[in-house]
Amino acid sequence: MTLFAKSKKTTHKELSDTFEVSIKTIQRDIDKLSMMGLPIICKQVNQGGIYVEESYKLTNEDLQTITFALSMYDSISKKT
Repeated sequence: MTLFAKSKKTTHKELSDTFEVSIKTIQRDIDKLSMMGLPIICKQVNQGGIYVEESYKLTNEDLQTITFALSMYDSISKKT
């Protein structure tokens, strides 16, 4: 998520390379973040990419909460 704090836009490929996971994993994580209420927009055109709405400001607390929630979700989903 720090990529979103530093940049207005990223791509599935950039996130995949950064976190050394598959693009499919990134897609699932983006879906999870959207379900958690993070205003993420994905566009698939020439200027496409993954954006967080400009009006939304990520705080350090937001980043910690999101990281914790994703780790809990992964922990729970691996048990089923």
